[in-house]
Amino acid sequence: MSKPILDRMQTVVYKNDRQIRQAEISHVKIGTAFQITGVSKILVNAIQAGTQFLYVRIEDPVDPFPLPK
Repeated sequence: MSKPILDRMQTVVYKNDRQIRQAEISHVKIGTAFQITGVSKILVNAIQAGTQFLYVRIEDPVDPFPLPK
């Protein structure tokens, strides 16, 4: 499931998906009780709507991975 998402973000978020050092995927059943710290309003609205959605968070790398030349 992650490969099409990473491919689509290529050239928009990063040059090449080979730069991705870590990816974490969570499937959460809508309606299940859970707690999210520091959540954005748009994410809260999507959860409250009870419909399926995709949430992607991009963080700046601590140690950027250079592409080979």
